[in-house]
Amino acid sequence: MMVRITLPFTFFVKAHHNFADPEWDGDPIDEEPSEPRPKPGLPTGGDDGELGGETSGGPEPKPEKITIQLSDGKARQIQHISSAMYWSPEGRPITAKEFVERMFDDLPQFFENEDKLREIWSDPTTREKLLLDLSEAGYDAEKLDSMKDLIDAKDSDVYDVLAFVAYAAETRTRLERVKQAKLSIAKAYSNYKQQEFIRFILGKYVEDGVQELAAAKLKNLIELKYNTISDAAAEFGSPSVIRETFVGFQRFLYEV
Repeated sequence: MMVRITLPFTFFVKAHHNFADPEWDGDPIDEEPSEPRPKPGLPTGGDDGELGGETSGGPEPKPEKITIQLSDGKARQIQHISSAMYWSPEGRPITAKEFVERMFDDLPQFFENEDKLREIWSDPTTREKLLLDLSEAGYDAEKLDSMKDLIDAKDSDVYDVLAFVAYAAETRTRLERVKQAKLSIAKAYSNYKQQEFIRFILGKYVEDGVQELAAAKLKNLIELKYNTISDAAAEFGSPSVIRETFVGFQRFLYEV
C-alpha cells in the first residue's frame, strides 16, 4: 500500500518598517496588497499510526493563561506554554511559574521601586550594568527575551518584562512607546538633524529591540546613517552632541 506523506513547511516574512507617522515622515506610500498565500496543513496521525489528512488551516488557538498570586497581593497572568522550561541557579529545571516567582523575589535587590527601575533603564550606561547584574544572577538576555512570549508581550521592551514581574505594570509595545514619546522628543530636540537621527534610531529600536539603544551600538548606528563619524560630526557639529542626543532622548521612551 502506498502512503502519501504531506510535509509542513514555513513561510518567512521579512521585517520591514514598523512605524510611520505623517507628521514626521510625510504621507505613506500606498502599496498594493498582496494576495494571502494559503497556509499548508500539518500532517495528522490516524488510529493505525499512518499519516493522513490535513488540518483545517484555521488560526491556532492562543495558549491558556495561568494566574500567579505573588506576595505583593497582585496577580500576574502568564501564557501556559508547555515547552517553556527554565533552569534554577542551582541547575535544576523549573517551570515558567516557578521562574517568575523566583524572579519576583530577586528583583528588589536590583531596584527598590518602579521609579528607580525607570531611572536605571533610561540611561544606556546604567541599563547595561543592570543587565549584566541580572545575567550574573541567572536572568540573562535570552531568558528575559523569551519571557516576552510568556507574558504575551512579544513586541515589548525588556523593561516591560521587569516592570510586569516586579510591579504588575501594564506592558506596552516598542511602537507604542515611540508614539507616546514623539511629542516630548520633538520639543526637546527641535533641530531637524537631531530629529532625523533619532527617527533612524527609533526605527531600529522598534524593529530589533532595546539592544539597539546600547552605548556599544552608537558607532555602528552612526556608520549606517552617515557612513563615518566625521560625516556625522559635520551634520551635528561635534561627537559630543551626537552622544548627548543618543543618550538624552532615551529617557522619554520610559516616562510612562
